[in-house]
Amino acid sequence: MNLKLNFKTKYTFLFIILFATLFSRLWQFGSLPGGINQDEAFAGYEAWSIMNYGVDTSLHAYPVYLTAWGSGMNALESYLMIPFIALFGLKTWVIRLPQLITGLISVFAFYYFGRKTRGEIFGLLCAFLLAVCPWHILLCRWGLESNLAPGFLLFAQLSFFSSLSDRRFLPLSAVFYGMTLYSYATIWPVLPVIILFNLLYGFIRKKLRFDKFFVLFILILFVLAFPLIIFTAVNFGLVDEINLPFISIPKLLVMRSGEVSFDNVGKNLLNAFKLILLRTDGLIWNSPQYFGFLYIISLPLIGMGIVRAFALAFGKEHSDGIILMLIQLMGGLLLCALVSVNVNRMNILLTTLVFLE
Repeated sequence: MNLKLNFKTKYTFLFIILFATLFSRLWQFGSLPGGINQDEAFAGYEAWSIMNYGVDTSLHAYPVYLTAWGSGMNALESYLMIPFIALFGLKTWVIRLPQLITGLISVFAFYYFGRKTRGEIFGLLCAFLLAVCPWHILLCRWGLESNLAPGFLLFAQLSFFSSLSDRRFLPLSAVFYGMTLYSYATIWPVLPVIILFNLLYGFIRKKLRFDKFFVLFILILFVLAFPLIIFTAVNFGLVDEINLPFISIPKLLVMRSGEVSFDNVGKNLLNAFKLILLRTDGLIWNSPQYFGFLYIISLPLIGMGIVRAFALAFGKEHSDGIILMLIQLMGGLLLCALVSVNVNRMNILLTTLVFLE
């Protein structure tokens, strides 16, 4: 995979990938899929309310987590919508812009991750596979707030990967890990595990050390995670709801903590495995009717890729990128074990499967 490409060939392939990425995501953007999903609509209305009045629809000033339906909604996407709504108004395509932009950047972040892992050709292959992946195309075309998680986790992992050769990237990875927490609450038990194993790997390989960049990493991560730690304490009845003029930590009507449990690990993993084999969860906004969220040819390639990744991880061709993706695979599988998944709930696993493909 470390074969060299000449300048013309490289940029020809990059142009093809760029065209495939843009056409598949921008053609009839805003009208395909038709209508608007209830979560998109509510996230957009929350953004409009915060922009105009400084409070969400439950009258919480700049909440760290939206009350929405009463059981809560991740806040990051609504905050990212605000500048676009201010510029273009509250329209369906505007509501979907944060997800589209994150998805487009993700394709080229995937390219850089692959290139750093095993060279130029592997990077181009990674970008192409994500560009044409049915799951990722659909993810970019509608604004489900939890679907920001794969993109921001990818940005975090790429920054962390870069920090193994240049520690100045370590604080940036903390910023993206922190933002990932605000994109999808269900991964809260999983993300600390991914971060911990990444750090252990970095220290074991002597590519990280206790220096100012590591201290800054911990401080940034703590500052970003702290409001959500308090949010959890509020919603478990340990402290009272907090309402300040510049930030609110609301108490939800219903806390969906029961969705995450060790009670049905085997059943949950079996369900996730079944979804991957069938390549659909039955929801038309997640799985194209004729393709599924992955192509059928992807399944044997993923299987072979996992075997090859473990061989590379523990063989002579040792690669930091492979190790980090296997750690993310572990985190994705842990998520699948803790919750009853559909495509949206297993979204951080799917980026890893495309990489291993």
